[in-house]
Amino acid sequence: MNRKPIEIRALLAWTYREEMPKLEDFREGFERISVPSASTWDTIARLAVLGVRVDTSGPAPDDRPLVYPDPDAILVNETVLGFEDWTIAMPDGWDALGDLAEITDLVLTDAEREGAHRNGWDIAIPKGDRLAALVIRQAWADRGLPWRDHGRIERRPVLGANGKPAWFRVVNEARAGEVARPREVDGFNIKGRRPYAGAYRKHYLSPCPSLLVAARIEYQAWALALHHLARELRGKLARFDVSCCVPLWPWEGQEGDPSPRVLDVRPSTGASGEPFKAA
Repeated sequence: MNRKPIEIRALLAWTYREEMPKLEDFREGFERISVPSASTWDTIARLAVLGVRVDTSGPAPDDRPLVYPDPDAILVNETVLGFEDWTIAMPDGWDALGDLAEITDLVLTDAEREGAHRNGWDIAIPKGDRLAALVIRQAWADRGLPWRDHGRIERRPVLGANGKPAWFRVVNEARAGEVARPREVDGFNIKGRRPYAGAYRKHYLSPCPSLLVAARIEYQAWALALHHLARELRGKLARFDVSCCVPLWPWEGQEGDPSPRVLDVRPSTGASGEPFKAA
C-alpha cells in the first residue's frame, strides 16, 4: 500500500484531535450506565419547590459504535510519550541572542547576556522539560509553537517619582545593633539641586531579553522534538510517510551550520552523543 506523505505537525494534529479521543470513548464504552429514575414522590417534591417538572429519566442511550484508534495513531502517541523521561541542556556556545545586535542595534554587556540566558533558562525549563506535554498541547491546539519575537530591545534609564531619570549612590549605613554595610539610596541632593558626588544612573532592558531567551528555548525544544519524531516514525507507519519542515532557528534564518545554536535534547538515561538536529 502506498503511504500518504504527511508533515509531522499534521500527523500530530490528526493523532490527538481525531484518533486518540476514540481511545477514551472505547474505554468508557464498557462502563456506560443509566441513571435510575427518582421515585414518584421525589418528582412531586421537586415540582413543589421548583414549579417545573424535572426530567430524571437519565441520559439517552448512547448507541454510537465504539471505534478503536488507528494503529498509526497509537504508535505516534507511544513515541511522543517517550519524551517524558528526556532532558534538555544548554551546551557550551549556545547563544539565543546571537542576532540581537543586528535587529536592535543593541550590544549587550557580558553580564547582561549571561543574566538573560540564566533567567531565560529558569523561565523556560519547567515547560521545555516536559516535552511530551508540550508536543501534545500544541498538536491538540492544531498550531505550531510561535517563536515570539518580542520586538526591539532598548536600554532605558530607571525613572524616579517625577518621571525623570533617577540618581543613585551607595552609602555605608549601620542601623541600631547592626554592622555598617553598603546600601543603595537616593543619589540626588534636593537642597543642592544636583546629584551627590559619585552618584550614578541605572538602566534596564525593555522588553526583558530573558523572556525572548525563554521563548526561543521552548520553541527549539519543541522543534527538535518534532524532528526526532519524524525520524523515529519514518518507515514504521502503515498509512503515512512522515516529513518535518519545522525550522530550528527562524529568528536567524537558515544559513550556515546551526550546530552551536542547537539545544542538547536527549534521553535522561545518561546516553551520550551529539544533540539531536534537523534531518
